[in-house]
Formats: sequence, C-alpha cells, structure tokens
Amino acid sequence: MSYRFDRALLAFAYSHVDVYEPTGSSYLPPAATQPAGGSWKSWKFDNFEANGQFYFRPDFWFGASYTFTRATLESSVGRFEPRWHQIALMLDYDLSKRTSLYVQGAYQHVQDARTGTGLDFAQNVASAGAASGASQLVYRAAMIHRF
Repeated sequence: MSYRFDRALLAFAYSHVDVYEPTGSSYLPPAATQPAGGSWKSWKFDNFEANGQFYFRPDFWFGASYTFTRATLESSVGRFEPRWHQIALMLDYDLSKRTSLYVQGAYQHVQDARTGTGLDFAQNVASAGAASGASQLVYRAAMIHRF
C-alpha cells in the first residue's frame, strides 16, 4: 500500500512465507545448515516494511526503508524465533533519462536466533556473504545505465 504526496511517496508492505521441509528446497542457503543434533521441519517468515522516497527535484531523490522480519523455525530439536531488523538509505541523481548515480547503505541486525546455523548471522542480499556476527553494514556507490 502506498500514498503519493506532492514530492514524497510513503509505502507499507507485508508478506508471509511458509517453507515446509526446507532441507528439500533448492532455496536453502548453504550457510543454513541443520540445527545441532536435529533437522528442520518448517520455516515461517512474516515481513513488515515501511519505506518512502522524497524528491528534491524530479531527477534527485532520497529513499529510506525499515524492514522487520519475524520468523518461526521449527526443528526436531526445538523451536527458534529469530528477528531481523534492516534499515536502508539511498540517494539517487539522474544524469540523464538513462543514466543515474547513487549511493546506498543498509544495516541489518539479527536477534534471538541461537540456531547454531548460518541463520544466526546477518546477511544482506547486496553483500558478498554472511557477516561474521549478528550485525552487518553494507554500502556502495554506483552508476546505472539503462540500455
């Protein structure tokens, strides 16, 4: 759901995902190994996101988002309920209709995971891999040219 103001856009999104027998899924990330002494039965994720954009000019804008993910991970050795928090910021300037420059950053923190697997570590899709701990900061500056 979103609402556009004169120079701003505010939006909210929600999604729910159920994965049964996740070890039989091709989407199982390599880092998400089995919990110690057990096996996964199901994963359930609820994602809540609030985001917005503010246009200083039609060719220059700032965006921000906050995403909260609540999971219920069922295994043969117990139930885990990790939470992920992610904040992202982006500043974009259009050089032309087809080319833009941007800087972007995202911070992610996982709490209460304690699964003993790769799910205990922050992992942002824009990064090269999982963090070595519960938090991760990723940033980049780039140019986009649309063909």
